[in-house]
Amino acid sequence: MEFTKIAKSGIKNGQLFYNLGNTYLKQENLGQAVLWYERALTLIPRDPDLQFNLKYACGLVKDKSEEHTSPLIKSLFFWNYILSFSEIIWLSIGFSICFWLMAALRLVFAKRLRSLFSNIIYYTLMNISAVLILTSFNNYYQFTYAKQAIILPEKISIRSGLSDDSTELFVLHAGSKIKIQSEKNDYVKIYFSDGKLGWIRRSSIGIIHA
Repeated sequence: MEFTKIAKSGIKNGQLFYNLGNTYLKQENLGQAVLWYERALTLIPRDPDLQFNLKYACGLVKDKSEEHTSPLIKSLFFWNYILSFSEIIWLSIGFSICFWLMAALRLVFAKRLRSLFSNIIYYTLMNISAVLILTSFNNYYQFTYAKQAIILPEKISIRSGLSDDSTELFVLHAGSKIKIQSEKNDYVKIYFSDGKLGWIRRSSIGIIHA
């Protein structure tokens, strides 16, 4: 598939990933469709067509899991649901520069820039900068250490150990979103929902933030 070759070349484009998701969905390859929609969501989170198609694809997934993100985290890092990772970084840089410029001006022109209006601007810039910087660090942690992935095969057994002969603990289906707990050899230990943990081959999942 031409789109896949372009994506694997290292190009990160939200519309490209979205089109890949559409192509896989038409082919009834649910695992790959959800994976590429999720990847597109990190780049173009406000796209209404993407949001609709991802919701539709997730509705086809057989395994229903609990929400991975707590309401508190959603409230603290609400920017993540309206802005892309790169947009958050650039905004954090921009607001930080504005904040430090304002701080410098307040030092130089101490008497002139101590009015109520200037104080409101100063503390607003400080708070927005802090939230954006914290969000950027949270995103870095999520992308690097708390990796999320999508099950790719139509049906696969999650086992107790690093072998296809290990005890089957539960079964997952294409499109299910999981968290990676650890990696060893060609296997990854995953967390699904309600305390469900087990091992699966690395080739059976697609990492969202690859």
